[in-house]
Amino acid sequence: MAGALAVAARGRYASAERMLRDALGVLERRQRYAGAARAAATLGLLLRERGQTARAGEALQQARLLFDTARAGTADGPTDTLGGAEQEDYRAASALLHFPGAQPAPSRPPAPQPGVLLDRVAGDLVNVVRAVETASREDAPARLCRVLREQLEAQGVAAYRLDQPPTQVAAAGEADRRLPAALQAALEDGRTVPLAAAGRQCHMAVPIQWGTRPVGALIVRWACPPAYVDRPVAVARVAAALLESEFQERRAAMSDDADSGDVPGLLGRSAEMSALRAAIARAADTPYPVLIEGETGTGKELVARALHRLGPRRAHAFCAVNCAALTDELFEAELFGHGRGAFTGAVSDRAGLVEAADRGTLFLDEVGELSARAQAKLLRVVQEGEIRRVGENTVRRVDVRLLAATNRNLAVETAAGRFREDLLFRIAVVCVPVPPLRERAGDVELLARHFWAREQGRAGKRAALGPQALAALRRYHWPGNVRELQNVTARMVVAAPRRGCVGPDALPAAIRACADTVPETLADARLAFERRFVRSALARNGGRPGAAAEELGLSRQGLSKLLKRIALDDTDAPVSRAGLQSLDANRSASDEREQGST
Repeated sequence: MAGALAVAARGRYASAERMLRDALGVLERRQRYAGAARAAATLGLLLRERGQTARAGEALQQARLLFDTARAGTADGPTDTLGGAEQEDYRAASALLHFPGAQPAPSRPPAPQPGVLLDRVAGDLVNVVRAVETASREDAPARLCRVLREQLEAQGVAAYRLDQPPTQVAAAGEADRRLPAALQAALEDGRTVPLAAAGRQCHMAVPIQWGTRPVGALIVRWACPPAYVDRPVAVARVAAALLESEFQERRAAMSDDADSGDVPGLLGRSAEMSALRAAIARAADTPYPVLIEGETGTGKELVARALHRLGPRRAHAFCAVNCAALTDELFEAELFGHGRGAFTGAVSDRAGLVEAADRGTLFLDEVGELSARAQAKLLRVVQEGEIRRVGENTVRRVDVRLLAATNRNLAVETAAGRFREDLLFRIAVVCVPVPPLRERAGDVELLARHFWAREQGRAGKRAALGPQALAALRRYHWPGNVRELQNVTARMVVAAPRRGCVGPDALPAAIRACADTVPETLADARLAFERRFVRSALARNGGRPGAAAEELGLSRQGLSKLLKRIALDDTDAPVSRAGLQSLDANRSASDEREQGST
């Protein structure tokens, strides 16, 4: 029966019921009616906990009949004639069926003096705080449950996250795998349940709150009610407060994953990320090659892996190769493999990445870095689906889906003769552009919190990002995109204290300057854009105002007026000396004409 209860505690109710019914049959055949009554009563209470009222009533009725049979077995009473095991079964069955006089009630210990009680509570709190402080972020809930169980002399302690449905995060002792339904409503309202009966046990429930929102719960279970409830409630509330930040970060990570839709690994709630996820979902089920375009650090490989995991080839290999890191000879050997003796050191046959990705996906990162020779070799694979190992004459057929990524504009590279036009047409059947981080500034805070929680777990810290630091991260333009944000977050975690709030002082100097900036107006933003745009045009044209004006779609006189309006002088713009003199002459002539007209 103890084994059946252990099985039921793990959530395997059908197995526990089968074990109890088998035990009931064996005990009845052997005429051990006290043990049979105990098994039937345990079965009835188990069925009642699961909400099967009718079946529970039948089992309890059978238990009462068996108990009456055991009680009527001797004239002097069964407790005087039954053996040790049967006497224990008789008393246990009496307690389960609520018959009076089954076993003496435990004597209640005398109430301790107030000073002694406060000392015990203080000692418990010190142990609880020490358990969390000395544990890593992942191990803190489990260690806290173990310490609470020892301090409160409980049968089991469990911590749950209030998801839909609630999930268990950590446990110690005999704890329910699922949050008891009788306590869930109170916990979701943020209420503490000092003591509640649940079947044969007693529960105490304390919510774990982040602000005013419950994010988790601590449940303590005893086999019989504790003598004093105030001490366990006080200790459990402090333990719940110690887990607030950890549970909020876990909940945020879960919600971030949920916000990614059906595309794994891509975080973001912005419209640009929604459009990217929609494009990935559309392209994943197609058999065509995909070209992923985006700046360095935007997560192009994550997009490629998402395309593979969502596509029909997800059960097969995903092979990635960085084209920028391979020479022509190494590229051919890595992709196509080589035969034995093909070159010095080739002591055996070796399959290449294309063969390893057969029936799966081949991802070519930075495909724009390939040389002309490597492009010609790759074209044969894409067009015919055939490869030939280095040093062999045998042609091998392969079936791979090709994904390629680049941070260059391949149309410009093709026009300049640096990339084959026929290869571009074959690898860019479907194009998926990845937006840079500056175009989705609303996702910066979400990504920063995600990276912060992950890096803190590795470093064993529990500090929190302050609002000023998050504001500075949002205002920064992030030229290195998501990879730069990830590295900055790791650097901040290293410099952060073990606990507390991290302000802008922990940020790099370039990002810290954004913490004190005042949000600019539309006029300020337009002026900054015009200065940057004109400065770039002058730089591209070697400081020649005429060529810059023609590129900008202005006359030389119009450019002179624009430079005057935006206050861009020779210290800001790379204008040649002759150009400045020409602009000054045009500006003076324009001023004279305006004065004459007035």
